[in-house]
Amino acid sequence: MRAYTLLAPLLVLVATVGLGQSVRTVHPADSTFKKLDTALHTLFSKLGLIRGPVYGVLLSQPQRRASDYAAGLRARTLELNWSLAEPANTAWNSAYLNSKLAEYQEDRRAGFQVVLDFGIQYPPRWVMDGPDTHFVDQDGANYNSASSGANPLNAVFNQAVRDKQAAYIHHVFQVLGHNFLAVRLGFGRYGEIGYPPVAPGANSYWGFDQLALGKRPGLARGVGLNPVPHWQAGAGPVGAEEQQQALVLTGWYLEALGNYQDWQIETVRRDYQGRLFMLYPSFGMRPGQLGAAVTGGLRGQSPAERNTDLQRGLDFERLVWRIRDPLVSPYTTWLDADGDFINDASSDPTFWSPVHYLVLLSSQNSRNLQVWGENTGANSVADLERCLQRVRAYQLGGMFWAFNEDLYSGQHASIEQLKEALSRRQ
Repeated sequence: MRAYTLLAPLLVLVATVGLGQSVRTVHPADSTFKKLDTALHTLFSKLGLIRGPVYGVLLSQPQRRASDYAAGLRARTLELNWSLAEPANTAWNSAYLNSKLAEYQEDRRAGFQVVLDFGIQYPPRWVMDGPDTHFVDQDGANYNSASSGANPLNAVFNQAVRDKQAAYIHHVFQVLGHNFLAVRLGFGRYGEIGYPPVAPGANSYWGFDQLALGKRPGLARGVGLNPVPHWQAGAGPVGAEEQQQALVLTGWYLEALGNYQDWQIETVRRDYQGRLFMLYPSFGMRPGQLGAAVTGGLRGQSPAERNTDLQRGLDFERLVWRIRDPLVSPYTTWLDADGDFINDASSDPTFWSPVHYLVLLSSQNSRNLQVWGENTGANSVADLERCLQRVRAYQLGGMFWAFNEDLYSGQHASIEQLKEALSRRQ
């Protein structure tokens, strides 16, 4: 928790002695105070002297800096768009990237820590038009979406796509530097980890492109060929052979996504050594659900198939277990999850909210990972209170509120309500 009662004397001392200025009163609204506060808070956080949650905002708007800061927000996201940054192969849009650098510098001067989002969910057309860049299911259907940020590249299986992502990531760090509170990973639909969603009534597994089937070279390093290249969901009684195929297919499918998660961490680590947010969407598969799907022959009838978390590869236990870097944070994008199907008081994790389950898995990881989260957007005051309660109850590293515009829309939880809610928790 940000504690001005503890930091203020030190800030005054630094402002008056360390900077060689004449003695004067330093007010929290002063720009000097905010700069010192941000610097000291970053330092103390790294030293483990401040353990309270950080509160930030997504899709941050420059004109809202002052009111956001006054409400108690101390972090903002810097969102990039890959298609704007690199409109042609290695043809960098310097004007765009420099504008983002200026935005970052203004955020820092205003007293905010900054989280970087590469915007890989907005791939340039020159990448999208390349070979084998789309996910393909067992029926030969390509995944395509017209929604912005919802058409992820097939980087799970396509090494050339990974190489292009890596080159972009490296260039961004060269331009923007490395001083971030965290960097967001996931790189799939809406920037989150996972395979594409499944169309209503479909039972699609996105591992049947030409690379995954071995019909063309270029499969991502460390990923094996699809071991069941002719798989189709069966009909009639489920037999042992069908169950074995289901076991082999899902094992390969989920491990391939895990490989892509590992690659993201390793790639960003070449340029940046700070905290990483690995974005996990949806509810996530729960204990026993993969086994139920395999036993049912992947007919689409088990819980993890009906909510499509299996087809999307959202095996939280597997993904969190793979993390070997203590500064990688499992990050739920559904902190506000609510409904009759959620019961955090239950002894059965099947019914827990996503953040509750991720906290359990992270505590079981030998690195004792720190969980963070965000809400889904367009949320009410009740949703806000639920999110803040979970931040405290599960000792999250912090929360980012989606979205900055929502706080000023007059239709959702407002900036004044956020300020009041945060003040009650200090």
